[in-house]
Amino acid sequence: DVLDGYVKAIGGRKAIEKHTSMVMAGSLEVVNIGIKGTVEIISKEPGKVAVTTTLDGLGTTRQGFDGKSGWSTDPLSGLRDMDAKEIALIERSVFSSDVRWRDVWKTVEFVGTETLDGRSVHVVKLSPAPGGGSSTTNFYDAESGLLVRTDMTIETTAATMPVTTTLSDYRKIGDVLIAMKMVQAMPTATLVTQFTDVRFDVKIDDAVFAKPAR
Repeated sequence: DVLDGYVKAIGGRKAIEKHTSMVMAGSLEVVNIGIKGTVEIISKEPGKVAVTTTLDGLGTTRQGFDGKSGWSTDPLSGLRDMDAKEIALIERSVFSSDVRWRDVWKTVEFVGTETLDGRSVHVVKLSPAPGGGSSTTNFYDAESGLLVRTDMTIETTAATMPVTTTLSDYRKIGDVLIAMKMVQAMPTATLVTQFTDVRFDVKIDDAVFAKPAR
């Protein structure tokens, strides 16, 4: 009920499923060390994702998933294939995954209702199939139904770390509400992402998601 309520709160299944692609672009800042940059997330149905992050002085990191395999490239590690856990994580970032939560998650558990930052929230634990990484705990505003926080552990070949993501600044893009601000708190850094441009149904060449040549 909570997850379906969230889908309804952001516009409803029909409003989300009618879109075939989404492009989100904005600014990124690592607040504790003052580094700024940009981020672009491109999603295309069914299940293709490309993420490009550029940080001043550190260069550009790109990730892609073409529906079958995932890859990542950055100035330090170069080009590499993603492992199963990384692929599962990026697959879940496709904009339609909230509608398909029954397919995305192996089990879903309603933990209870608690108070978060002075408001009542419903807490839901979502667990992927074996090999799909760790579970995620979501916090949904009991009044609006909107997702306001996500707790997860990100597992990559480089590191395993807890991440708490706070979502806010929901705005209506067409007929769908989108969280335009994300604050990701990690043990070593806090990243603030502010999206300034969100567009649906942009024509996207599949080459965007393909693994680059070495």
